[in-house]
Amino acid sequence: MIASVRNDSGPVEAACVVADITSSQGNVFGGSTDKDGFTRFALPDDVDQVLLIVRDCSPRSPAFAYTTRRIALTKSTDTAVEFLVADGTDVIGTVVDHNGRALSGATVMSDNAQYLAATTTDPNGHYLLRGLVPGPDAIAVPDLGCSLDVTLVAGQTMTVDIIC
Repeated sequence: MIASVRNDSGPVEAACVVADITSSQGNVFGGSTDKDGFTRFALPDDVDQVLLIVRDCSPRSPAFAYTTRRIALTKSTDTAVEFLVADGTDVIGTVVDHNGRALSGATVMSDNAQYLAATTTDPNGHYLLRGLVPGPDAIAVPDLGCSLDVTLVAGQTMTVDIIC
């Protein structure tokens, strides 16, 4: 399997390309792209299709948007696939109670039609969700029953503070 990851600016280094499969030899394969935006990895012979997941594994901010694609594999040659990734949106914020006290260990989720992301707040109630798909979304703390509807803008880091 050969995967190439690019954005409008050219090759994307440090993109994680993961092949999510079920085979007799295991179920997770993949690699990180090099400076030219390529990664190459072997898949088991008994696999004829794969779900490829591409996410940003670099510290850059904002991260590019998470993307997936199901690929049918060709047995006689390496299967090559190119991903053109869009700028994603990073969301940072703080979760506090109605008295302004930070809520440590709260699960914060972004749930849109294309991608589910989750993280946990630190001891100061801060959280970071990276590489979200731009567009309508809901940032929620499901265990506490609070949620905010937001519109995520590509290429930006947005602050969404939540009071539960």
